[in-house]
Amino acid sequence: MPHVSHGDVLAKIRPLVGAAVSGIKQVCRVGDLILIASLAQTIRSETYDGITVRVISPRAGQLDVNQFRFAEHGTLPLNAAGEITIYNADCLDEPGALDAQELRDAIGRYVASICC
Repeated sequence: MPHVSHGDVLAKIRPLVGAAVSGIKQVCRVGDLILIASLAQTIRSETYDGITVRVISPRAGQLDVNQFRFAEHGTLPLNAAGEITIYNADCLDEPGALDAQELRDAIGRYVASICC
C-alpha cells in the first residue's frame, strides 16, 4: 500500500527551523528540552492535516504538546481541505503548492513561549 513519506514532507515543511529530520520525525534540542515535530494524522489512513509538536524534558518527561493545522496557517494554498495525502504528497514541490512560513512562525512563537 502506498504511504506518505513523513521524512520527505517534514524536510519540505521544516516546522522546527534548524532541526534534523530523523525517520518520521523532526527533532532538535533547545536548552535542556527536546522538541519533536511529526505529521498530525486525521481519522483517515495516510491523511495528515497539520504538525504535532511535543516538548520533552529528559528529567520530567513530556511537558507539553500542541498541534498546528495546515488550514489555519495557509500552508497548502492550492489544497482547500488543508490535508496531505498519498495522492498529493508528491505535489508539494509544485509552484504555489506549499507555503510553510506562517506555520513555522507560529511554531517558533510557541517554542519561544515554552522554552524561554
